[in-house]
Amino acid sequence: MKYQKPPTTSKLTLLRQICNYIPPHLVPKLARETGVEEKTRTFDEWSHTVSLCHAQLSHSIGLNDVCDALQLTSGPLSAIRGATHPTRNSLSHANKVRGTAMAERLFWEVFGYLGELSPRFCPLWDATINDLHPELEMPLPLGFGKLVCLRTQLLGRF
Repeated sequence: MKYQKPPTTSKLTLLRQICNYIPPHLVPKLARETGVEEKTRTFDEWSHTVSLCHAQLSHSIGLNDVCDALQLTSGPLSAIRGATHPTRNSLSHANKVRGTAMAERLFWEVFGYLGELSPRFCPLWDATINDLHPELEMPLPLGFGKLVCLRTQLLGRF
């Protein structure tokens, strides 16, 4: 019998699945609108987004942790829409120079996209969470606090 590797042995499976939920046109569009594209040197905005998602998912402690982990998996990382691994200097520069406006808009755009994709994405509503994002005219879902915490942590690194 031919050996078949288990499906979970591939690298960056969860990161790739999460990145696949982000529409392909959205990150470049938001980068142009928020001015992040002008501040890009060699480390593009898509690679920066993927790096920050990886940092969040892997509970990375610091810059070296993120850069080393992504450099070790640079082959599978490039399969996520051509993302490249960051060097310490480029990730540090990107975190310092790029503002948080793109990350925040990306969060809300993807959240809205997932709501359109699956109406059951937000089945329960809690009006008290509306205070967290007052410009929204709709009530936010119960359990939304975890997403807001994720957004806050990503914005702190972007």
